[in-house]
Order: sequence, then C-alpha cells, then structure tokens
Amino acid sequence: MKNWVCALAVTMLAGCGYFGAPVREFDSTVKQLNLANVVEGAWQRVCFITPYTDNQRARKVLGFRFDVEKLTRIKTNDGVTLLVFIEDNQVEHYFETPRGNIDFTSVMPTCIDRENAYLKLESNSNWTRAVHSGKRE
Repeated sequence: MKNWVCALAVTMLAGCGYFGAPVREFDSTVKQLNLANVVEGAWQRVCFITPYTDNQRARKVLGFRFDVEKLTRIKTNDGVTLLVFIEDNQVEHYFETPRGNIDFTSVMPTCIDRENAYLKLESNSNWTRAVHSGKRE
C-alpha cells in the first residue's frame, strides 16, 4: 500500500510541470470596459498578445523581452488572448483571457496607455469582442 501511494504521488507531481498563466474573465454584459477601473496596480499601459505569438513577436509588441513561450499558452492556444500590464517597461502582471469571454484580438493599437484603456464591447448572440474606443462613453 505504501509503495502504491508513493507511486501515485510521483505520477501526480510529474504531470505538474506547467501551471500556466493566471486566467481572468471580465463582465461581458457591459457596453464599455475601462481596464483602469477593473485591473489593479500602478500599470501604465496594457498590451494585447494574440494567439500563436512567439517570444520574438512578443518582444516587438512589448518593446522588451518577456518569455511568453514559457510562462503562457499563447504560442499554441488560439482560445485565449494574453493581456500584459506594464509599468516602467517591466511586466507588472499578466493573464490569459478566454476569447469565449471577451475576444481582445481585434484591439488596435496593440498597446494602449492606462488613461486610454476604454474598450467598447460588441456582442452578438454568442460572441463578445472588444474594440478600442479610447474614451469614456
């Protein structure tokens, strides 16, 4: 019995090599989402990293190195968008948002300042996407 419990524990721990980025969902029923009001911290800008982005592309978007391939599923998962919140050219925090909650892949520009972090939510019967409005509505 003792050997069985040890074997089970080793098997479970071996499968825990990747925990993934934190996941966050938003209220998709509102007409406008102000990220400055709903995402804590002193971040200065947010960048939206779209599916299949590798480290090289992430560096171009962010302006500095951030290992999205190791820390997130964005390179291989088209079901999420990675939101990266930046202060003084360093990642303050980041999380994946399921595209089934709100699809951020259409947000342009790719990075926006905190004071302009107003996103209009457009919904149909089964999909909500965010577009940058830049101002309070």
